[in-house]
Amino acid sequence: MYKFFSLTNPSDYKFLLISYRILTSFSYALWYYFYQPYLKQIGLSVEVVGLAASLFALLFVLSSLPLGWLSDNIGRRRALLILTFFTFIITFALSIKELPLVAVILLLISLSFFFSGIVTISRALAAEVFKMKAPGIGVYYAAVSTASILGPAAGGLVVNSYSYSHLFLFSSIILLLSLLPLSCIKEHSIKINRGEKSMFRSIVLLVSDRNLRIYILGWMIYTIGTEMVVGILPLYAATIIGMDPLTLGFMFSVANIAALVGYVLGGFASDLIGRGKVIALSLLLNVLILFSLSMAKDPYAFLALWALASMIFLMHEAPETSYVAEKSPEDLRGSAMGLLGTSTGLVSWISPGISAVLWISLGPVAIFSVMIIVSAFGLLLIIKSVWSYK
Repeated sequence: MYKFFSLTNPSDYKFLLISYRILTSFSYALWYYFYQPYLKQIGLSVEVVGLAASLFALLFVLSSLPLGWLSDNIGRRRALLILTFFTFIITFALSIKELPLVAVILLLISLSFFFSGIVTISRALAAEVFKMKAPGIGVYYAAVSTASILGPAAGGLVVNSYSYSHLFLFSSIILLLSLLPLSCIKEHSIKINRGEKSMFRSIVLLVSDRNLRIYILGWMIYTIGTEMVVGILPLYAATIIGMDPLTLGFMFSVANIAALVGYVLGGFASDLIGRGKVIALSLLLNVLILFSLSMAKDPYAFLALWALASMIFLMHEAPETSYVAEKSPEDLRGSAMGLLGTSTGLVSWISPGISAVLWISLGPVAIFSVMIIVSAFGLLLIIKSVWSYK
């Protein structure tokens, strides 16, 4: 069994990495859920706010691959130091009052670029620091997610007590603090590409591995299916189930807490039955639970099922990080994490449109039936690529 006492051993850099990601995750969550109301408050129309949000999400997805590739060429630590420093500068700039509206929009959108890199590169670094051990990676994800849960509540208190400017100011201070543990992490054991492979060449080398290629393709299909339900979940819960706003908010809070359990359980389960089986079973059960949501009639039954789906789904995260890292060459792990994130993120944009068409033409319940069919094709590919992986 993997010993977690080593988390407090700075020579292994586990504690330092967890500390860094707790701070950066909290800093991001502090303002993320408030930037749209902030843009509305400073005079932007709802249409412009929506456009800015779309650009924010799109850039977050698109930047995952190139920034992961960057870390393969200059090193994880150096890439994270650069990205975190620029994120600090931009977040601090947003705390300045009376900035031009265009400047505010551009600064906010640019934050998605830098934070996407922090998430992607940290994922590759976590696999390396924890030596591909799924239990340790699970604890890492749980710790980071805890900060994400606490951040919005703290952000609300800051806005109510002070202002949006203070929100970005406090966020920038936390980012500055995060540079301290990050600067103590060394990467002497990590091979660096140093520009020997272009991003296109890196992608070609990654997908030349048959199992990894099948896995990424399977995930793309699986994502299209599951996001058809996840994307319309709040609307379905409110209009079909009759869930009131208070219960709806409580549902997502409970689901976030359940997700913490899923991260840790997935890591430990990987030691018991193998990482590949945990990934496959997690994704299979997730689809079945998502489908069962269509049968729920009571708001609290719906809430319980969604919380269970969140826990079961995120059991795959730690073993998947280990799997992708081990299947990738050491100097391409950042690119591998970025390729998976960008490919699944892009196809997820298709799902809401499919859901809307199905809702209008066949009714909302039809979305769940189509979801399980589409997801099954992706799931079969995923199982084929990971089932025997220990």
